[in-house]
Amino acid sequence: QEVLKVNGVNVDVTAADAVTARRMAIEAGQRDGLRQLLQRLSASEDASRLPNVDGLALGPFVRSFEITDERFGPNRYVATLNVTYQKEAVEGLLRGRGVAFVDDATPVLLVVPAVTEGGRLTLWTDEAEAWRQAWERSATGAGLVKIVLPLGDVTDMAALPADRTERLDPSALAEMAERYGAADAVLA
Repeated sequence: QEVLKVNGVNVDVTAADAVTARRMAIEAGQRDGLRQLLQRLSASEDASRLPNVDGLALGPFVRSFEITDERFGPNRYVATLNVTYQKEAVEGLLRGRGVAFVDDATPVLLVVPAVTEGGRLTLWTDEAEAWRQAWERSATGAGLVKIVLPLGDVTDMAALPADRTERLDPSALAEMAERYGAADAVLA
């Protein structure tokens, strides 16, 4: 189901009142998310054949949505939406236009951020934390591979000690990937 979820859809709508602005923003976010999903599922050469979702009744397509970072005023609504879409409805929309699409489950990749300091690869340092934050900003879930990052907690530090990365046992990365439900893990 993750392949049919679009995270981080930003909305900012002004209307006559906050209730109307919220309703309009949620609809706009669901529509924008559907556009993003259709583009993500299809090949770039099919972009011209993607269905126009303007004016499309969204009810059959939206399975659920979550609102995060919500702010509103007397006539304005700003939020970020995470929207999950109905598989059959989305596939039907693409099939109806003759657009080939990807329908496999999204693979999960664990990315363990590391830095090279003085010719040595190190983990869990302040510099590695900056690298981790950069990865976090880019891991939006917008691609076909879902990227997750380790927490960097005591369990992670025990599995991959910062001072032993040159002699890293590949099974340690595999165990860490399993902990995070990832198909694979990489040191980046």
